Amino acid sequence: MIKNIAKTFALSALFCAMSMAANAQVAGTGWKAASPSFNVQIQGCGKVSGLTFQLTCNAPHSAGFQRAERRYANMTASLNQFEGTVKVTSLQGDKINIKQVFQDGTGPWMIMTVKKPGIVYETEGGQTLASIPIGTSFRVNTVTDTKGKKTDVYINGSKVETKSSGKTPFYDKFGAYAALSGYGPVTVVWSNIKFWTK
Repeated sequence: MIKNIAKTFALSALFCAMSMAANAQVAGTGWKAASPSFNVQIQGCGKVSGLTFQLTCNAPHSAGFQRAERRYANMTASLNQFEGTVKVTSLQGDKINIKQVFQDGTGPWMIMTVKKPGIVYETEGGQTLASIPIGTSFRVNTVTDTKGKKTDVYINGSKVETKSSGKTPFYDKFGAYAALSGYGPVTVVWSNIKFWTK
């Protein structure tokens, strides 16, 4: 009897976990969990330890790329959703890119950047996306439509931007990367990374 109850409880917990993994936080239902491959990109004074990304120097962009990022595989599905929680735990420098949707072979497209005193903005265009104090965690979702060639950007579940007229193929990046006028030191910690497609 006790074994049957324990088995039922375990199966219920597994079913709930699978259901949660299959449902994205934004943009409707019908998403399927995905696990794209990635490689770690480090340049200059960049350091990566798991999901902690650091630039340990204050070198300007003119001194060379300062980068500590994960670069994921090119998107192949029609709709692709990324989700992650990010916290800039320390920003002694300024203007650090933390999340990108890139156009492979063409260059940066959607670039989410953080500057003092805690402004999250779009590098391409400069519009403010959110005001989040340094040291405060927030959730980021990007939904990329490879056929429609657009990406919707969400912060804490609210849509803050739509980028259109992109060029395929696209891929996701996140970590810490000094913008053209940016510099470290900085520590960026990501967690709860998830991907879905449909």
